[in-house]
Amino acid sequence: MDCALIQSELAFYHLGAILDADRDRIDAHLLGCQECLRAYFAIKRQIDSRRERPSDAMRVRLANSVRKKFRPAKLVRIQRWLWRPIPLYRGLVAAALVLVVAVLAPIFARDAHPTSLLAGEERVDTARVQSSTLSLF
Repeated sequence: MDCALIQSELAFYHLGAILDADRDRIDAHLLGCQECLRAYFAIKRQIDSRRERPSDAMRVRLANSVRKKFRPAKLVRIQRWLWRPIPLYRGLVAAALVLVVAVLAPIFARDAHPTSLLAGEERVDTARVQSSTLSLF
């Protein structure tokens, strides 16, 4: 392989601006050629030293932009909030539900088994057998 051709593409290789097939070809060449590998490291140092670092304000803006772009859906955020570790509100909700059940249970129990008789109805005691035809006294 021609080292001059490889060395002309090393900057693009470092920046990731070449095709995958060319990248594989350069990888294979760099593994076997010490001269091209030294040239690659020299180009890499030169590019990295010239590269400007973003300011802190730019990093914050970028981080906020990424968070906004990849923010989970509202339902997912709510589910995460509900299932966070050691949630105090779950105990409060459970206590409130127990209180509601304790208050409403007697009301529903009374409506399910009415104790008052309708007008004209006779109460039948089913616990004891009552004979209407046989009188012992």
